Amino acid sequence: MKTKIGLILLVFSFSILISGCDTERNELIKGFFSTSTPIPPTATATALPTATPTPLPTPRPDYRIDTAESFMLTGDFDRAGQEYERTIEENPPEPFLAAAIHGKARIQFLRKNYDQCITIITEGLLQITNDDNQASLWFLAADCYQASGNHDEEINALQRYSEIRPETTLLASLEERQGDALYALGRYTEAAEVPHFRFGDHNQCFAADETGGRI
Repeated sequence: MKTKIGLILLVFSFSILISGCDTERNELIKGFFSTSTPIPPTATATALPTATPTPLPTPRPDYRIDTAESFMLTGDFDRAGQEYERTIEENPPEPFLAAAIHGKARIQFLRKNYDQCITIITEGLLQITNDDNQASLWFLAADCYQASGNHDEEINALQRYSEIRPETTLLASLEERQGDALYALGRYTEAAEVPHFRFGDHNQCFAADETGGRI
């Protein structure tokens, strides 16, 4: 009996398939008699969002200055200069800007490029508005002027530094340097009046200056 019923269903199903009168029903019947695993409809793949790489944080100016100073201690002026230059380009707060300009100028001073040193300082002072941040630049400028033999400008730079930091512990050293600069310019009487100036063997020059001739 079961065999007859199955045979009838089979004949009925195939007759429907052949007639093609109902496509959806055909598919259901084919699926009913199929022994293979049905294949699900093709899914539309959802594109994953492209990950945006996280940019590396810009080093802080204090870190750059410390790195530059470490290079200075090892004598690697090129890499130190690069760090100072990058700090300046990033337009940091003024104390770090002044430190970077000072470091960049000091490299030229140590290389005995005194004109370049003065140029960097002169341009840097135009960017620094706070007197206290300018102080170290004026002191380095005095060193550059002294090394290049420009004692008039050396005196001016030392005086500017003294005005900014009148309570400096370097006062005696500054006065001695001013006396030396005046002496180098032949202004012996003025040099003698500078506190902490070491007379040493200069007494004969002072006497010559007083009398208008050399003794």
